[in-house]
Amino acid sequence: QRDPQRRGRRGAEPIKVTQSIWDASAVATASRGKLRFMPFFEGVDLSKLAVLRTLEGHSKSVTSVAVFPDGRRVVSASGDNTLKVWDLETGKCVATLEGHSGEVKCVAVSPDGRRVVSASQDNTLKVWDVATGKCVATLEGHSGEVKCVAVSPDGRRVVSGSEDETLKVWDVETGKCVATLEGHS
Repeated sequence: QRDPQRRGRRGAEPIKVTQSIWDASAVATASRGKLRFMPFFEGVDLSKLAVLRTLEGHSKSVTSVAVFPDGRRVVSASGDNTLKVWDLETGKCVATLEGHSGEVKCVAVSPDGRRVVSASQDNTLKVWDVATGKCVATLEGHSGEVKCVAVSPDGRRVVSGSEDETLKVWDVETGKCVATLEGHS
């Protein structure tokens, strides 16, 4: 049975726990195209959490958020087929990344903060140059919606998970799939 206090708050669950935002931990929540950041640390009284900042700009639900290594920017993915890069200090959208033909399901940031990788319902991943806002590679090979993505600590590999029940490992430099891992069903 649904919690009566949650009525009318569909999609307000935390979608990502992040660290190093303003030198503190924070929880990011998303609902109806808005991102909210709240401080979170061990022992915090959850009933007294306050919103640090609300970022508005997507026209559909926010599906994923990732923090840049500098802790000053975040990138959000959305059902509106776009990604947005946000300056956390000003709360302004500094770039909108467009190119997917389906909902963007997940986003990750490279360790150096120069690239963003997005996973989409259109069965592709895209690698974006943050400085220019341009897509520098489209990674194709999944036969189903790509649900999640992660970047290796050295930034040279990307791992994606798909509804096609596979994980794929990609070489960022060449854009080629270097391994397909099967076994999920």
